[in-house]
Amino acid sequence: MRALTAWFYSHIRFAANLLMGFILFMGVITLITMRVEGFPRIESDGIIITTVFPGAPPAKVDALVSQKIETALEGLEGVRSFSAVSTESLSIITIRRVGGYNLDKLLDQVRLRMDSGIELPARAKRPQIDASGFDYPALYINLYGDVDQGTLHEFAKRLRAGAAGPARAIAN
Repeated sequence: MRALTAWFYSHIRFAANLLMGFILFMGVITLITMRVEGFPRIESDGIIITTVFPGAPPAKVDALVSQKIETALEGLEGVRSFSAVSTESLSIITIRRVGGYNLDKLLDQVRLRMDSGIELPARAKRPQIDASGFDYPALYINLYGDVDQGTLHEFAKRLRAGAAGPARAIAN
């Protein structure tokens, strides 16, 4: 180690230029190989089961659809949590997977359980089973001021229309 330090000290100009050249070379290599994405691909971590039950009130949708589906899916391997929302004529069940568990395998297991004899009402449509997408907003904007709600609403519409243009241009 002492010999290396002595060499650098005795050849200071050459060593400094050599070190600078190495740093510049590594910077160029990094610049060439760096991956840049405007909209990075984020893998989904859940499954959404949507069931339409026309004309049924939320309590009936919950009892006759949501709870039956949740019961059928209990004990499924790779499931971290369930959440269900029952509204007028609609049941939405969200399944979150355990981190690192194969989503395709979980999707197949859910479809198998759903096809294995869940007794849903006759008027209920066949449940739609899909991997959940990401639709989280990147930015929230709150508008307020000493103006009426109509003016704020119009300004929000103009702001949204202006924001959609550049986003579409970047996506294309």
